[in-house]
Amino acid sequence: MKLERLFSVQEIEDRLKISRHVLRNWIKSGRGPVAYRTAGGHRRFRERDIIDWYNNVYITQKEG
Repeated sequence: MKLERLFSVQEIEDRLKISRHVLRNWIKSGRGPVAYRTAGGHRRFRERDIIDWYNNVYITQKEG
């Protein structure tokens, strides 16, 4: 069984060169990637959700 890679908020910000504020606003408004909460309340993102979101939404938001 292969465990799926989870990314932290910081990793997403660093890779996409966006601020925590922008990412948080996108998530709250429904325009961001699907985020899951750990038992400690931290957001985590599944790799496939990030890829789908990036290909289908992020590029469009960036162009618009």
